[in-house]
Amino acid sequence: QVLSGSGEIVFGTSGCNALRLQNRGTTLTNRMLIHGHSGSIGQSVACIGSPANVSVVNEATISADVNGGTINIRSQSFFNTGTTNALNGGRLLLVNP
Repeated sequence: QVLSGSGEIVFGTSGCNALRLQNRGTTLTNRMLIHGHSGSIGQSVACIGSPANVSVVNEATISADVNGGTINIRSQSFFNTGTTNALNGGRLLLVNP
C-alpha cells in the first residue's frame, strides 16, 4: 500500500488517529508529509487493532511537530530514506511490537 500525492496527512489530538495496515505481512510506503499531534503508523493498538507483523517504508517526511503529541511508528521493520523528526515538543517513537 502506497500513500502518495501532493497533499499531507495531519494527525489531530484524538487518541484514535491511525494509518494502519489491516493485513499481516504487508507494507505501508509513505510518499507524503505526515505530521501533527498524535497517531500511529503501521500497527494500531488504540480504538481499532491491527496485526503486529507489518512493515513501514518512509520515503518522505514524518514529523511529530505539535507540543505534547506523540506519533508512533509501530512496525516489525522500518526503512527510512526520507526524514523523521520531533519538533516543538512533539515526540516520535519507533516501536517494534
